Amino acid sequence: MVVSFGEPFELDIEGEVRHVGAAMIPRGLRHAVDTSGRRVALMLIEPHGPGGSRIAGRAIELCGRDLATSLAVGHEPADRPELLTLYADGILRSIDPGWSAASTITPPVAAALDYLDTALCGRPRLPDAARAANLSPSRLTHLFSEQVGVPFRRFVPWLRLCRAAEVMSETSNLTEAAAGAGFSDLAHFSRVCRAMFGVSPSAVAGMDVLALTGEPKSAAMFKTGTGATR
Repeated sequence: MVVSFGEPFELDIEGEVRHVGAAMIPRGLRHAVDTSGRRVALMLIEPHGPGGSRIAGRAIELCGRDLATSLAVGHEPADRPELLTLYADGILRSIDPGWSAASTITPPVAAALDYLDTALCGRPRLPDAARAANLSPSRLTHLFSEQVGVPFRRFVPWLRLCRAAEVMSETSNLTEAAAGAGFSDLAHFSRVCRAMFGVSPSAVAGMDVLALTGEPKSAAMFKTGTGATR
């Protein structure tokens, strides 16, 4: 989901170019967004949870349409995480009235998330997370997907990318960001970043991270620099 807080931006989806104020881009489509220095909100929604799968379906239905008027995107929120979270949730709820980023995390799943946070620079393993949660791996797998909204094995690379984005908000050194997030090398970081964020690490490095919203992290909001993201 891309929302401009200024003039419409240029959106190219599979070679078809249009100018829009807000738009949804389904996963798997080749696309480019040229904001030319405009400030935008870029919301990235993991499509494998219950809420995310519905949003993914709506993205296919609304692909390429200018949603600026129908979504009533309003003014740019202040650069405070809680306000950005409310703004992102409001936009997504206008697309899917049943959307909610809120979830109830039980102590065992919270313990597994704490384990992931400390193990991210290494190789997080489901059995180790289950041990931290005092659950069997199969039971943790079920509860994790239910409460976090994303399967354990999908959440690990997502969390790595969030960590890398945090590092890149402090330094533009991509190698340092890759190492700090536990990627094996820059090429690995680049592959996962393109697959899950839809942009290259260098494109993310050219943005300022305003907030990583949700707990656990479920979306990211950036303001862009000049140029295009692909």
